[in-house]
Amino acid sequence: MGDLTIDPSKGNVAFGSGLMGWAFTLRQFAKIYSHRFGVNVDKMMGRLWGEWYFDPTVRKWTKNSVTEDGRVLKRGFVSMILEPI
Repeated sequence: MGDLTIDPSKGNVAFGSGLMGWAFTLRQFAKIYSHRFGVNVDKMMGRLWGEWYFDPTVRKWTKNSVTEDGRVLKRGFVSMILEPI
């Protein structure tokens, strides 16, 4: 039957609101951001989901939620998808 794992970073999960009439997949946002960051879509999908944090000050991804100078970072999904919506 193949891989039946449900995982947004694999592109098989959609997020949406029937009340507000919108839906999206992680791949849709990954396509937008992959052009901006100059990386492939699959790599960006992995960064947008899970334990990845984006530091806008240095424009780099990290696995650490706190920077060396003590700033708390938001997960990529929150800062790049949920907050802009």
